[in-house]
Amino acid sequence: MITDVGPQHPLYATNKAMHIAEKIIENIKRFDYITTTTEIFAEKIRKYNKNVFVYPNAIDPEEDQYQPVKNKSNLIRFGFVMGSSHEKDMEQFKGVVNALPKEILDKIQIVLCGFDVRGTITMMNQDGSINSQRPIKPEESVWYTYEKIVTDNYKICTPEYQSFLTKFLKGVQWPKVDEEHYRREWTKDVNNFATHYRNLDVILAPLDCNEFNKVKSELKFIEAGFTRTAIVCTNFGPYTIGSKSIFKKGGEIDPEGNCILVEPEKKHKAWGQAIKKIVEHPEYIDIMTNNMYNTVKDKYDIKNVTKTRADWYKSIVKKEL
Repeated sequence: MITDVGPQHPLYATNKAMHIAEKIIENIKRFDYITTTTEIFAEKIRKYNKNVFVYPNAIDPEEDQYQPVKNKSNLIRFGFVMGSSHEKDMEQFKGVVNALPKEILDKIQIVLCGFDVRGTITMMNQDGSINSQRPIKPEESVWYTYEKIVTDNYKICTPEYQSFLTKFLKGVQWPKVDEEHYRREWTKDVNNFATHYRNLDVILAPLDCNEFNKVKSELKFIEAGFTRTAIVCTNFGPYTIGSKSIFKKGGEIDPEGNCILVEPEKKHKAWGQAIKKIVEHPEYIDIMTNNMYNTVKDKYDIKNVTKTRADWYKSIVKKEL
């Protein structure tokens, strides 16, 4: 079902009990017009309603948080900018850090952006109603799980730093974090969210191959393009839209490549290979960032998307009059 989040999502049980997917589809059937962000999703929706139009997600490149500013670092920074519903996606990264040779680890920093230990543990009744709730413990947070994955259970952290991290001091940064091979960045509000990219040279975007993920938008491309951040992503769903791998078949470099695509079946092995290649050839970062910027700068500028959408609204009004 196109609106089902799937069993890998934390809202799956609640949505299933409340029949959310069925309710959404019934509403889709009633609409005169529908807009969505990708042609992939539009094709799914057309099974229930033919009047679907695609207007992509967009951002305002003049907004301060999307300026291509980078904080200085002596390390090449690979990181994740995501929410709390990506546990299944992050499983693709298990074992990556452990498999990297020391000469590569010595030159990189893994950055986890959005760290948050707020929330509750909720026990649900079979009808979808809440049975009980309690505050979540930091060690129960999905972010703690993420952190253990990307640090190989803190093996890339110094003992002093690991001790500091496990105190979970909200918003407090380790004084010597620039010297560490892992960096925790706490969550930011929506108006400052994209400033996470200032501590990243390369964003890693793993995606589990399921129907819910397939119809997501290519928003990570847009954010990476405008913030001049290189991107390594799973070759699936939204990341097949506008992507062109920097590696041709046989390993030759494509000067027009705007990302590195990881084949889903290769998982942690390919992620490690991508990191290794970038560290050995840091010039790839400039190639990918420049090409991705050119990919997004017009198509995903909110001024252009808003104008196109406004013209569409006007045409509907004119037709209905």
